Amino acid sequence: MPARKSRTAPVFDPEKPREIRRYWEDLEPALAQAGITGNQEKKHWSKFYVPSAEADMFDSMPEFTGNGTYEDFKTAVGKLYPGAEEDRAYTLADLESLVLKTRIKKELTLDNFAVFHRKYLTISGFLVRKGRLSTMQQNREFSRGIPDRIWLSLNPRLQIKKPDVEPGEAYEIADVHQAGKFVLASATDTFQNVGHKSRRCCQRSSRNSVSSLTHIEMEDCDRS
Repeated sequence: MPARKSRTAPVFDPEKPREIRRYWEDLEPALAQAGITGNQEKKHWSKFYVPSAEADMFDSMPEFTGNGTYEDFKTAVGKLYPGAEEDRAYTLADLESLVLKTRIKKELTLDNFAVFHRKYLTISGFLVRKGRLSTMQQNREFSRGIPDRIWLSLNPRLQIKKPDVEPGEAYEIADVHQAGKFVLASATDTFQNVGHKSRRCCQRSSRNSVSSLTHIEMEDCDRS
C-alpha cells in the first residue's frame, strides 16, 4: 500500500464531504493491487489515510470494530457526511443556485461560461440519472442560466442555426453552449477593437473626452 501522504496515496478532506466517494474510488484499487481482501484489513487501511480526527471517529464506529463487512462500514461512514451518499450527491436546489448565480453575473466571460457549463452538466446529469429532472427541464434550465443581455444576442443565432425548434420547446444544451461561445468570443473581439481605436483617438486629440455608459434594463426574455 502507498505510504501516507505519498503522491499515490488516497486523500480525503473532511471539509469537502462529497469527496469521500472519490476517496473510496482511490482506495479500493490500491487494496486490490495489494491483495487485501479481508473486511477488517480493508477497514484498517480505510482509516490509515484520513486525518487523525477522522481515524479516531472511524475507530469508534460499531461497524468498524464489530464483525460487519467493509461495505457496511462504508455505508455507515457515508451517512456521517452530508452529500456523501450517492443518492444525495446533488439536489434540485443545487441546480437552481447555480443557474441563478450565473444569470445575475455582471460579466459573463468565456472562462466562467465554461465553468458554468461543466458544473451544470455534472449536477443536472446526476439529477436526470436519478429521475429527478427530465431532459426537457435540463435543456430549459441551462438557457435560464444565461444573463438576459447575452441571451438577446444569442437567441437570434439559435433561431438561424436551429429553425426546426418549435416555439415553447427548449434548445438543446450543446446548441446553446456553442452559440454562447460564439457570442462571447465576438463580444471579446469587439471590446478589444474598440479599446485599440479609443487609444488611437486619444493620441490624436489634446482635448479631454468624456464617455458615458447607458445601462438598459431588459425584462426577462423567452428562453424557448
